[in-house]
Amino acid sequence: MSSKLKEQPTFNSTNEIIQLFKDNSQEAEEVCYKLYSNEDRNVIIEVWDVLTSNYSSEYHSTRILGFTKQLHKFKILENGKYDNYRNLLIYYITHVSTIDDPMEVNCLDLDFIKFILSTSIKPSFQELCEYFIKNDVSVQKLIPSQCLQAYQRVIKKLSDEIRGKEQYQYGTKLRDDRLIYNEIYTLYYHALNEKNPEFDESLKSIEEQVRKHPESISKQMYLLSYIASQCLVIPARRIRGLNLFKRLLSFILELVLGAEKNSTDNSVAKRIVCVVTPYLQFISNSEKVIGYGDIFSRLVKVLVFLNTISTSEFNNLFNNNYIAFKNLAESYPGSWIPYLLGKNNFRSKFKGPSNYGPYKDSFDDSILDSLYEPALNGFDVKGFKLKDSYGIYETMKTFRGELEEEMKHSLE
Repeated sequence: MSSKLKEQPTFNSTNEIIQLFKDNSQEAEEVCYKLYSNEDRNVIIEVWDVLTSNYSSEYHSTRILGFTKQLHKFKILENGKYDNYRNLLIYYITHVSTIDDPMEVNCLDLDFIKFILSTSIKPSFQELCEYFIKNDVSVQKLIPSQCLQAYQRVIKKLSDEIRGKEQYQYGTKLRDDRLIYNEIYTLYYHALNEKNPEFDESLKSIEEQVRKHPESISKQMYLLSYIASQCLVIPARRIRGLNLFKRLLSFILELVLGAEKNSTDNSVAKRIVCVVTPYLQFISNSEKVIGYGDIFSRLVKVLVFLNTISTSEFNNLFNNNYIAFKNLAESYPGSWIPYLLGKNNFRSKFKGPSNYGPYKDSFDDSILDSLYEPALNGFDVKGFKLKDSYGIYETMKTFRGELEEEMKHSLE
């Protein structure tokens, strides 16, 4: 039976599909996850309408919410009714009311608003916000008493969306500092819970923000420092094993470069010190720091940048974190050592490019152009990587593009 479920069974009626949203088994959950891509479009819309026309505690709320996300993402659902979204809100409220962690609750609220309400085609997000606020009293009567606090919290956030529309700071999806702060927190939440698709969506939003409004990310350096410190207290074996944590820790350093490379205020160096300090503390307290080349390569460039804009701040950082620099030099040898630490009479075992091999980093997962540009006081970022690694990166980038196109044609 389980093998058939994994192969996505054929259903004889809509009711058979509906039952999957009541089934507690893992197999049923997997089938629900793949429904949108394996069933007829009209059948899928009919199933969604049945699930959301009325609220029922027999259904798994998270499956219905996840199902709706997929229908929105792939533009399968183009026309819903207000009642459908009212019941989706009730499903969400009953689910989130069981969670105690304030940070997780905040991230889930944002997730519901961003991936369900704001991606609705018809009615639009604006229309849904106005509907919920206008019908607040009547909808509230349908909410279980133990869930009222969660309901009122979400309604307030929708109300804030409308009131704040005339006060947008930035012409991007993350239109004000509050949304940027929440999105960065959400990115950490997705890494913590290994939510790859959601992580990528958040990452794209923040990437766009730092490209168009780098000063808006500069305001969030203390938050980035805090998130880095939270990631780095996780046992090292998990960081090495979980790609999302490594990507997040690398991305935070990329954000520093992207946001601060053109900053002119007097606090730039202090903000950078704030972000890199958790990394140095981690390196200082770790006996072995092998396997973090993708993070260390970015850390080195941020340190070079700091030294370029404020030698005094860098020297203070070095003097206060000598053990960390010693461990970093031993774990990630390269030409950055004499360049950056030579003036401090730092002694290193590094003798040349022969030691690069085990620690090469091709930067093939870099997000921001700032990893190669701008040049920092004549220091070539390629110099502390494996010889010709940039050429290898460019060649593989082209190859991956060609392979992707070939796969697309073969599937047509």
